Amino acid sequence: MSMKRYYFHIRDEGGTVLDEEGEEHRSLEEARQSAVDAIKELAAARIRTGEVIGNTFLDVCDETDAVLKSISFRQVIEEQLKR
Repeated sequence: MSMKRYYFHIRDEGGTVLDEEGEEHRSLEEARQSAVDAIKELAAARIRTGEVIGNTFLDVCDETDAVLKSISFRQVIEEQLKR
């Protein structure tokens, strides 16, 4: 299976931080899991520094910048708290 490059842009009320490099993954599901793992780390860092998470999303995009998945930081955190 060939690898595809996915980009992970972080979007909130203040704007969007673009991922210029991206990562290669075998599937969109693999890229989604990588995004969820990144959200866990980013959210933890924001909580430690007292930053508000608010309506922050990580958009998984392809090489044309089309959004394939949009994942809410809040949703990932809520799922973790249920465990």
